[in-house]
Amino acid sequence: MSRILGYLFLLSVLILTLTFTTINVHDVQLNYYVGSQQVPLALVLGAALISGAIIGALVMMQPIMRLKLKSSKLRRTIRSNEKEISILRTLPLKSQ
Repeated sequence: MSRILGYLFLLSVLILTLTFTTINVHDVQLNYYVGSQQVPLALVLGAALISGAIIGALVMMQPIMRLKLKSSKLRRTIRSNEKEISILRTLPLKSQ
């Protein structure tokens, strides 16, 4: 069910993007350090969206990788503790 909703969301975003592109076919002047150029508005907005998504993903990689490293360390600790518990369970009890 969630996969179908994901596809419907992707389809709706694609349709909105296509209609937005067809509405905004006007050229805008893009000024950069070396010169300037006339480009379609939809191209400028699409490039800004894609570059923003890439920069956002790169910024979020550091916390994600830190959490994955912490998770793997905790898993190793759990495995070590479980192994120690199983060894302790097999030891005979000392009588007093």
